[in-house]
Amino acid sequence: MSIFQQNIQGNKDFKDQITEIEIILQKLCCDILIITEMDTEAVCSWDFPGYSAHKGHLKGHNRVRVSALVRTSIKHTVKHLDVEVPNVVIEFKIDNKQYRVTGVYREWNYGATPDTPRRDQEVRWCDFEDAWYNDNKRCKFSCLLGDMNFDFLGNYTTHSVGLEPIRNSVMENVVMRGWTQFIKSTTR
Repeated sequence: MSIFQQNIQGNKDFKDQITEIEIILQKLCCDILIITEMDTEAVCSWDFPGYSAHKGHLKGHNRVRVSALVRTSIKHTVKHLDVEVPNVVIEFKIDNKQYRVTGVYREWNYGATPDTPRRDQEVRWCDFEDAWYNDNKRCKFSCLLGDMNFDFLGNYTTHSVGLEPIRNSVMENVVMRGWTQFIKSTTR
């Protein structure tokens, strides 16, 4: 099973965004591709042959910037966590074992609304973590992937230091609860 996440910049021309997605699908032969930053309506308006497109969800807002493309040969269901962080959850079984992939886009500004206070970001993220943990604590084969908009390892810039509460929360509520962090180098 090949599962990937790709950030597709939301400010690009629609045709360029679609071309970028099609290249990724072709090169990586994705079974599941989580797409972040690009508007979910735009992603799901296009026909990607061999894939089902699924919209993400953002509680209380219509501008959602996470989507999932799932190979049509994979029997799956889609759900969402009812929180103020864009997300999409794909569930499927392999050899009668339940698997769950949660795609997320931790955006700076709620629903792309300018100047969302940093404190608001932290509260929304912690609510998401609680909902995600409760949804996955009994699912042995689950993963969380997406664009978190912070460097998990930190890089000690002023900007990065300001995100320390979110980084600590991920460490305490995801990694220390048994999920493995696969990114082992700085990302920003």
